[in-house]
Amino acid sequence: VVSTIGTTVLGAIDPIDAIADVCIEFGIWHHVDGCLGAPAVLLPDLIDDVKGIEKVDSIAWDAHKLWTVPLQCSAFLANPKHLGIMLECNSMHARYLFQQDKQNYDPSLDTGDKSMQCGRHIDVFKLWLWWKGKGTDGVVKDTEICVHNARLFASLIEKREGFEIIFRPQFIQVCFFYLPPGIRGLERDKDFFAKLDKVAAYVKSEMVKRGDMMIGYQKTHHPNNVNYWRMVLSNPATNESDLVRILDHIEELGKDMF
Repeated sequence: VVSTIGTTVLGAIDPIDAIADVCIEFGIWHHVDGCLGAPAVLLPDLIDDVKGIEKVDSIAWDAHKLWTVPLQCSAFLANPKHLGIMLECNSMHARYLFQQDKQNYDPSLDTGDKSMQCGRHIDVFKLWLWWKGKGTDGVVKDTEICVHNARLFASLIEKREGFEIIFRPQFIQVCFFYLPPGIRGLERDKDFFAKLDKVAAYVKSEMVKRGDMMIGYQKTHHPNNVNYWRMVLSNPATNESDLVRILDHIEELGKDMF
């Protein structure tokens, strides 16, 4: 069973604790896709959302996503109760590479025999160096800023005419609509959604032509299959004036569409 902390598009967080209890009851391996959202476990504000994480069997985490460690920096972490499982699953017992009678260190430290890739770049060094430079307090602060910015951006959208939030963000993704004045008073029928669907694609194309901003859009998960904006607040240097400018620019480019 796979649950997720921070889904790619919506940033949703599954009820880890409840899912873990079912998996434990029936003896099912419970894996968590935390590639984007695993750092949520460090934040007091989100600790209830990731309750039960200690019960899961494994978790995937990409430090090159939210934490912006240089690509590639991914980890598969297994619960300590499964100590040795990576070696059991992946080891080819290549004795010409990983001799078991080494005298100067414990051969169980040879990580190559625990990985599907065997030889690879030392990706963990990038994470260690980045964390060493930031410190744990700095890492937590940066993550808190990103989550705060997502909530702030959602609040700005809710207060602004012509913008509609799809739902309050759980993590760092904010999904929303911009409605040009020409369609705001229309009945929300098939024709309305057909027009709304064109807004994000048109405005995005204008952004690309001007070369002044890049924001993604998406239509997955919407019941009317309509494009909506998907803003990922992953840069802790972003501030409120940046967020206001983004909304201003979307409005400027899209206000005369209809």
